[in-house]
Amino acid sequence: MYVTQESVKGKIIIDQLVDAPTEDAELSREFPDEGIMTFRDVPSFTTWTMYFGGASNSKGKGVGIVLVSLRDEHIPISIKLDFDCTNNVAECEACIAGLEAALSFEVQDLNVYGDSLLIICHTNGKWLTKEDRLIPFHTCLTSLMKSFHNISFTYISRLRNRFADALATLASMVDIPVGVKVRPLVIK
Repeated sequence: MYVTQESVKGKIIIDQLVDAPTEDAELSREFPDEGIMTFRDVPSFTTWTMYFGGASNSKGKGVGIVLVSLRDEHIPISIKLDFDCTNNVAECEACIAGLEAALSFEVQDLNVYGDSLLIICHTNGKWLTKEDRLIPFHTCLTSLMKSFHNISFTYISRLRNRFADALATLASMVDIPVGVKVRPLVIK
């Protein structure tokens, strides 16, 4: 009785080809796309990278920034905000603080990543800033952007921005008494 087979496993096809090769089969030693598999010594980092996040909750407000240098050194920055603001303002303040930090390292080329679609679309010019509270922050961002030779803004998901968001949340929840100096925390 003959029954058509509905699926064939790849191993069966390979076994058939090995056991019964065709006579005119000639193996070519040339690979048409061999250039795809070549490796070049290209530096992996040509510009600095910045991740930013802001947090506004019942405990407080804070921003988190992660700068990544040309040598893949990660510089975490966490700042507690001492004024009442919305989450969008905290995100804007995080971006501003990150750009100022990058300028303090004399960065000329910067790729900026954030999980605030509002801030990314405002800086890319896709959306207009209409909220009165955000206009001064957006004006500050625009003027800071002019200080860079090349700068780009890209939206990323919250999952890809966890470190900056964690720094922002940490800053928002820490209670620092007025007048107390906090020494930098070195993370290795």
